[in-house]
Amino acid sequence: MRRLEDSEELRWQVFTDLRARSREMTAPFSREELLNYSIHGERLPLIDYSRGIRNVDGRTWHDSLAIVTSERGRYHDRSIAPGVWIYPYETLSKTGEAGSSNAKLEHARGSGAHVLYFYSPRKNVYLLVGLVNVIEYDRENLEFTVALADLGITPATLSEDDADLRRWVRREVDARLHQPRFRQIVIPAYKNMCTVCSLPVPSLLEAAHIRPDMDLDWGRPDLENGLALCRNHHRAYDRHLLGIDGDGVIHMHDAVSTLEPSSRLDAELLAFSGKHIAPAPRGLDARRQVRLDLTYQEFLGATHVDLSVG
Repeated sequence: MRRLEDSEELRWQVFTDLRARSREMTAPFSREELLNYSIHGERLPLIDYSRGIRNVDGRTWHDSLAIVTSERGRYHDRSIAPGVWIYPYETLSKTGEAGSSNAKLEHARGSGAHVLYFYSPRKNVYLLVGLVNVIEYDRENLEFTVALADLGITPATLSEDDADLRRWVRREVDARLHQPRFRQIVIPAYKNMCTVCSLPVPSLLEAAHIRPDMDLDWGRPDLENGLALCRNHHRAYDRHLLGIDGDGVIHMHDAVSTLEPSSRLDAELLAFSGKHIAPAPRGLDARRQVRLDLTYQEFLGATHVDLSVG
């Protein structure tokens, strides 16, 4: 069987295929899927077994194929602008010096090769972030700077003071990375069940924010700010029909009592009043409690809630 040769066309074909498989970059890949990936009838592993940088052996493969960053692992990136990240060099564990695996990623800076970028929110789960270009590397500080090439982010666009462009890129990154990442860390932490009704169907669950993104102090998309909720209870929580106090006790807004009584209303909402939600993931009780309390105070102050259609 003929060995795959590197080309920009092949890299874009792989990206396009992955984008379709991941439902426009919202669904995750497993470790096995990426290790056993194939294209044109030939196997082409997209991640390394132990390294963050995926380099392919072969005379035409001068540039790294992919990089992986993880939630709290050795290769953890940091965002410096919408669609732009600092990615660390791979270093030798004994000396801290740069390893040889960085050479092909450095080469990608000069060649302009597009590199697949994956984010791992938890073990053996990977989200496709996009195709990036290496726009700079710093051997002294052992850092690469990468930017989303498939969104057209270049050094030139980075220097432009274009608020509309930055907002658009931020929305794209949020849809590709932040929302799927939040879902992947929150729902498994609650054992794939709704924290209110215990519905055990992951496809019907959503990762709900306790505090909204606009709350700069408490609204970060981290595990302590998340609840796994079914769609109905997520909407009820966001609209203050359903409140949860700091002790995890469920309350119903007075407006619910104005609705026409029905068995469905009892089953979906009223039956849970006074009950406790599922316990917080280990070690997060206090951090979740303060966020629940803040939102519960807003629930108590909600004199009008939306009961309309839509």
